[in-house]
Amino acid sequence: MLRLSPLFLLAAVFAALPTGAATANSRIEFNRDIRPILSENCFPCHGADSAARKAGLRLDRFEEAIAPRKDSPPAIVPGKPEASELVRRITAADPDDIMPPAKTHKVLRAEQKELLKSWIAASARFEPHWSLIPPKRPELPKVQNQRWPRNPVDYFVLAPMRRGEQAVHHLLVGVRRAIAYEGLDLLR
Repeated sequence: MLRLSPLFLLAAVFAALPTGAATANSRIEFNRDIRPILSENCFPCHGADSAARKAGLRLDRFEEAIAPRKDSPPAIVPGKPEASELVRRITAADPDDIMPPAKTHKVLRAEQKELLKSWIAASARFEPHWSLIPPKRPELPKVQNQRWPRNPVDYFVLAPMRRGEQAVHHLLVGVRRAIAYEGLDLLR
């Protein structure tokens, strides 16, 4: 006989609820998606620290990242990943050309490489550091029950509850059927 613990049932219910990550934004954002990759893997050698900078290349400033270079193509050519030296270097097979170099013990994952390529293909838009961007008030989510929200925060609380309500309903129906089938009388 199958025994479902109440903890398992609770975990199943919460797993069905939507999360912030589930509302994936298909637009690549520099501060959210690209800056962390560059900060971890590229900025130690190609960032603001002039004493540690290699090859005279800065990837933390748009103007310098797209600037023509005397010995190689520009590191980033907005809209053209195939012409960007950065893409050539992160996908290189030659240990002398690959970035980040093996001696740094850093390796870009395949999804990070694809994200960098997609970002460059989508015009490689840089953004100032998030702390320098003035906050913008987001639009209130649309909700069916206009009487329930008492303040703007309530709209943000109610909207995901409504989106996940149908999924949770179907999950609970399935759990109740499983419990009834096994003869357990935990949920009513």
